[in-house]
Amino acid sequence: MNPKLLNERFTQAQALKMFVNMGYEYISPQQAISKRGGNYSHVLLSDVLDEQLRKLNQFELDGGTYEISGNNVSYLISELSSPEAKGLTATNKNVYQTLVDGKSVKEFVKGREFFPQSKFIDFKNPENNKYHVTQEYEVTTADGRTRKKLDVVAFVNGIPFVAIECKAATVKEGLEVAKSDIAGYEKKENIEFFFYYTQVHIACNSRDLSYATTGTSSSFWTVWREQEFTPEQIAEVQNKPISEELTMAFLGSDYEEVGASLNSELSLTEQSSGLYSLCHPDRLMELVQKHILFDGGIKKLSRYQQYYATKKTLERIKHKKKDGNRKGGVIWHTQGSGKSLTMVLIAKALALDTEIQNPRVLIVTDRIQLDKQIHDTFENTKEGLTPKKATSGKNLLKLLENEKYEIVTTVLAKFNSLLHKKKSVNSENIFVLIDESHRSQYGLSHSIMKAVLPKATYIGFTGTPLNKGDKDTAEKFGGFIHKYTLKEAEADGVIVPLLYENRLIVNKVAEEAMDRKFGQIAEGKTDYQKEQLKKKYSNEKLILSTDNNLMEIANDIKETYLTSWKGTKFKAQVATNSKRDAIMLKKFLDELAGDRIKSEVIISNPQEKEGEESGTTTNEDSDKALIQKHWKEMMAKYGGETYYNDMVKNSFKDDPDGIEIIICVDKLLTGFDAPVNTILFNLKNLKDHNLLQAIARVNRVCEGKEYGYIIDYNGILGNMTKALDEYSALAGYDKEDIEGTVTDVSQFRVIVAEDLKHLEEMFIDIENKEDVQLYVNFLDNKDKRDEFSDRLRTFGNSLHVVMNEAEFHRNHPHLIKKYRNDYEFYTKLNITLKVTYSEHFSMKEFEPRMRALLNNHVFVEGIESLTEGSINLSDRDKVEEFLEKIGTKNEVNMPVAIAHNAIKECTENMEKDPVFYKKLSELIREAIEKFRQRKIDDLQFARAVSDLTEKLRGKKIDGIPAALEHNENAQTLYRNIKSDLLEIKKELSDERLIELALNIESILDEKTIVDWKRNEDIKKELQSALDDIFYDLIDNEGLELSHEELDKLNGNIIQLAENRY
Repeated sequence: MNPKLLNERFTQAQALKMFVNMGYEYISPQQAISKRGGNYSHVLLSDVLDEQLRKLNQFELDGGTYEISGNNVSYLISELSSPEAKGLTATNKNVYQTLVDGKSVKEFVKGREFFPQSKFIDFKNPENNKYHVTQEYEVTTADGRTRKKLDVVAFVNGIPFVAIECKAATVKEGLEVAKSDIAGYEKKENIEFFFYYTQVHIACNSRDLSYATTGTSSSFWTVWREQEFTPEQIAEVQNKPISEELTMAFLGSDYEEVGASLNSELSLTEQSSGLYSLCHPDRLMELVQKHILFDGGIKKLSRYQQYYATKKTLERIKHKKKDGNRKGGVIWHTQGSGKSLTMVLIAKALALDTEIQNPRVLIVTDRIQLDKQIHDTFENTKEGLTPKKATSGKNLLKLLENEKYEIVTTVLAKFNSLLHKKKSVNSENIFVLIDESHRSQYGLSHSIMKAVLPKATYIGFTGTPLNKGDKDTAEKFGGFIHKYTLKEAEADGVIVPLLYENRLIVNKVAEEAMDRKFGQIAEGKTDYQKEQLKKKYSNEKLILSTDNNLMEIANDIKETYLTSWKGTKFKAQVATNSKRDAIMLKKFLDELAGDRIKSEVIISNPQEKEGEESGTTTNEDSDKALIQKHWKEMMAKYGGETYYNDMVKNSFKDDPDGIEIIICVDKLLTGFDAPVNTILFNLKNLKDHNLLQAIARVNRVCEGKEYGYIIDYNGILGNMTKALDEYSALAGYDKEDIEGTVTDVSQFRVIVAEDLKHLEEMFIDIENKEDVQLYVNFLDNKDKRDEFSDRLRTFGNSLHVVMNEAEFHRNHPHLIKKYRNDYEFYTKLNITLKVTYSEHFSMKEFEPRMRALLNNHVFVEGIESLTEGSINLSDRDKVEEFLEKIGTKNEVNMPVAIAHNAIKECTENMEKDPVFYKKLSELIREAIEKFRQRKIDDLQFARAVSDLTEKLRGKKIDGIPAALEHNENAQTLYRNIKSDLLEIKKELSDERLIELALNIESILDEKTIVDWKRNEDIKKELQSALDDIFYDLIDNEGLELSHEELDKLNGNIIQLAENRY
């Protein structure tokens, strides 16, 4: 295979070919800048936008058809070109609303004022829009100093809608690099203003593709799984040949070698499938208009399951049953996959659908907290869909009867109060979206809703599988509309996998204590009374709730959290059996951990029953007093129940320095989404839906979060030796629906051993495993070092898991010691490599969990506090202090490290003086190679490095005339113009070169005023002045230059100026 088939240019060419075959018109980079008026700071194709505004905005009045005026076209372009900058997302939102809604303009027709709503995009008729695609799209940065280049940009009516970064198929973690590139471009100091207009962002590497929208963080990019277009349809578009002219334009210098391959029949790739699914004109228009939301300051683009659920729901409800009512059904989307936003998307799609007149949406939940959460979700999106919350049954009926309320939210209980009123609302255009429907949609509750809303359409949502009984009932309501299972969500990276560890704490001491307590209470009772008491006090929940056990559990939670999670951003939730248990656990945790762990209890008020208070605990007066006392303290501390709930949750979710462990009973085990929530310590006897809901609290995606952890003190799934559906806690579910819900943490005992073996296999040929320098020399290749880092990271991830497993700690101390020593050795080796080869090193390179592992298990003195984030490799004292601290100072060859740091500096500054930095870096590389081959010894190498780095610091190199010795800019011009002339085989005397360099330096000094790089007039003056100088040399010195050679010389000089001035 030709290696060029795997490079970035071929990835880019494949993407461009796909766009052309989807109906986009290709324009070259030169044509693109021409359509931007020659200004790299302008991002709209103004010529195209002007033409399309005139075409799309014809209006009718008094039987005549009129075009929008030229003044209004100019006004609309000006408004769109210069939005008020309010930050990336806020500005993008304002631009998005303008693009979707259009803008009202004033027209005068026959002496009358008329205010037509102009449009920038025709969403209803996508074929009326113009679609363009280009490559190497350059945009000047905010400070005007440099330009950033986007690989592929797709336009709709001259407006950049799609930004794509392409990477070579061979680039390790290419998609991540592409995502990082786009995130960097979005920064204010770069080209943030370009992204005011974009709607879809794509990272691809020839094989794979990931997508997002403006401002999306790396963790929330996702994949698209096409469910409508067939692979055959997409492959036909992918493999449709393009013209030779386009093939040459896309591939450039690679055309001769791989041009034929671009037009050959290739296997369908995820890249092509994703591009077709997201960017086909019809689909792109649909996604932009109907599937973009702004949720609490974050822009979101539908995931594929949300798109298809919305689309299939709209298709379903347009079919009517025999009784004339619309057909409903159930949507099962796994917890954490964006179910609440799917509700908003369906409501938005209903509002935009022209076939349904005045649609109204009623959102029903069975809990006040869920009602508030969904109400807030609608409120946050602000899609013109203002929700109204029903305050009572009477108020609910009033809202349903009033057609002006488009979105109403309510809890199920408010329907019950309407039953005796015998009133109904008979609109067929009311759509009832029922959250967690398998608990509330069926039976009596559903009958009551049907009595009040007999013609409404009912759509149920669930985040967990339906049990066998509910599945049968669900069919009566139309069956499933769409499914998105746990396996699919995990595969897509929408949720993280869950690891389960059984940590039964109940012990002989606790049982003996319970026996003593039973004997005291049973004294003087009849045999029957003793039997009843025995049943009550033998309850496992009561044994688990003894103070001895709660103390032991609190200590285990403290040890686990402090050892493995403290100092990371990740937090924990504790589920207890009762309010009393929650309060006591908090008390013991505070006693044991002090101020090292910030925890808080969140429970309902004393009047509300919660957890096991209804018959399975002693419920003694002392417990009631304890709860009352705690509640009064919380009300005094937070100032009321609402503030108490909100402040505790917000501190846990949003404040890195806030509450780390939240202790609850029933509250927050459903509907509470906090991505940082990573560990669930469970004491409850959870089962069925409640179990699946509770463990899903820790499956949300968060950057650096590999898994969610369930540490179970109740033993609900035992040691997981059976299939999940064989456990009583999940016996009501079909096996295929719950398979893979959790993974036994003990499986990582094998995985960590395999990961270590895989790491060690890299160094199988190193004979002396104690000689670190042999490892350093072996890893002199960047690809090898990257491979080593990847394997080390994988080993560290699995090691972190087993280090948290209590049983493994107890039974395999020798393995724990070995793994710790191995991880310490390889981690120090990795740091040594970073310093030796002058690669950026920061503790941020270690995921938060790994930093905790280093601090708590390996580098006991605390590596993170020493480095404070990162090391400046140019600060040798700081580096040596750091290396001495972690015991690797003697393992680093300092001259080698200094040499590589100098090469890095040369590379970073290459554009400022290509000849100087290229020459110096070559000399340094030559010295390193001689040292490697032992052609020079340690002392000779050290002297060579010292000499070369001295030249680097002083910007001195052989061959600079004395006349330029104190003029660094003129030196740069002298070197680079001389090199450029030699390249085209032209010569000037040294005297003339010195004069030329000084003249040009003088012109640059005069012309490069503030913000000159964004001033096209200044650039033209500079170009003209350079032409005059060179034409004078041509006339008077006999220098022969073609127009192309002169343009190249001038272009290089201006590029130097842009990089230096």
